[in-house]
Amino acid sequence: MSKVYVGVDTNILCNFGHIERLSWKKLFPEATSVHVLISAKVQAEMDVHKDKASGYVLKRAREYQGILRKAEEQDYSYSFDNSGVNINFVFLDRPRTHELDHQRFELEHDDERIVAEYFHEQKRRSVEILILANDARPIRVARQAGMVAIRPNRWDADRVEPEDEKLKELRERNRELERLLGARPKTQLADFAVERQNIKPLDFSRNFDVAKYLARLGEALKNAGVAPSPEALADKYGLDDGYFGELNGRHLTSGRIYEYESDLENYYYSAFAFEVPELLRRLQVLGSAFVFDVEVENVGEAPEEMLSLELKILQNAVFINSEELEPFNDWGLIPPTAPAPRYSIFNEAKFPDSVEDTDHEFILVNDSEVTETHRCRSMLHGHKSKVECYIRPLYPKEPVSVLVTLRAKNLVEPIYRKAVIRPRSANFDEELVDAFLVRQSVFIPEEQRDVLLAVLKKKPSAT
Repeated sequence: MSKVYVGVDTNILCNFGHIERLSWKKLFPEATSVHVLISAKVQAEMDVHKDKASGYVLKRAREYQGILRKAEEQDYSYSFDNSGVNINFVFLDRPRTHELDHQRFELEHDDERIVAEYFHEQKRRSVEILILANDARPIRVARQAGMVAIRPNRWDADRVEPEDEKLKELRERNRELERLLGARPKTQLADFAVERQNIKPLDFSRNFDVAKYLARLGEALKNAGVAPSPEALADKYGLDDGYFGELNGRHLTSGRIYEYESDLENYYYSAFAFEVPELLRRLQVLGSAFVFDVEVENVGEAPEEMLSLELKILQNAVFINSEELEPFNDWGLIPPTAPAPRYSIFNEAKFPDSVEDTDHEFILVNDSEVTETHRCRSMLHGHKSKVECYIRPLYPKEPVSVLVTLRAKNLVEPIYRKAVIRPRSANFDEELVDAFLVRQSVFIPEEQRDVLLAVLKKKPSAT
């Protein structure tokens, strides 16, 4: 890997220190030259930061402008040496919109537009371009497009900016107020994404051998431990084929073991023995609803009380109970019932599950088709709690919007956030199928869900 091509996201230029002094040698230890490509969209965003940013980001934007001015004198290319590695900054021209891949990327979203421009440049140059980003969306979109995306360690050494006297005075006043008020909770929505995607399968990728994937699921089922083996049952209960063997009720007979073994073999054989179109149909049915989650955290120094999280659908959907879809997602994965003697010391009494402490978790207290209210009695400082709800779009091809409202005893004003979930169809490869099944497994009957998740854990990787 002597020559590396890297496409940088705006976040890298703004939040990782002086870009010229980034640890390129640590990122690419085998490289002798690194070509740092800066897309037209990133250039436009950095121009905005130059005029509107402040503090740390403004400092980074000014450094970027210095590099740009040097590159303008050399046909928009600027080279220098960094720890023995030749670094070459290249400012790319803006491609025409029709030249970008509209099917693969949603170009109206800035993050996807950036990745789309690097994807176009990768095809134009016939080289592999690595995406260097810190936000989750461009990394995920790049990987879905088959590109390599990496996230460098945050550059913290240069983040401290010198304080002027006015800022220092304000900081001291804030500290004094904190001492007077004492410890306080600070409740917020953790990592709340206002733009989300509901990715659903359109078809399978060309290079994805679905038939072999189903065969590996079948092999994994045998090793997932979802049903005891006939040998294990014989060892546990013992065999008694005598005249009174079936009547004494304390052992199993060979006949019952053989019957169970036959049922088990048929179960292993038939569980995933269906055609490729049937798997696609099942995935599409499973994708008729999606999981919407919100996480609340207390990052303050004292417990918060009387928390209320309200969710209201504003557009194109209804809330559902996850069990509503279970009849449509029967995958036939319930294993045969293992035989047991009529009387046995192994037939242990079943005790009710212990009652969990729910004081620090959100509990659903009110719901309708378009609203849900979850309440939490108290949340300790340094803790967080997640709320999951299940949404079925009324029109699958249109976006869904949800208004989230957080209230708490010590919040001066409620926190409002609106999330828009946009549908997106994609050709699924094995990685996407696995992730989709895990995410959507909540809509599969519980016993079958446990089997499916165990199978995915045991599934051997493709060779």
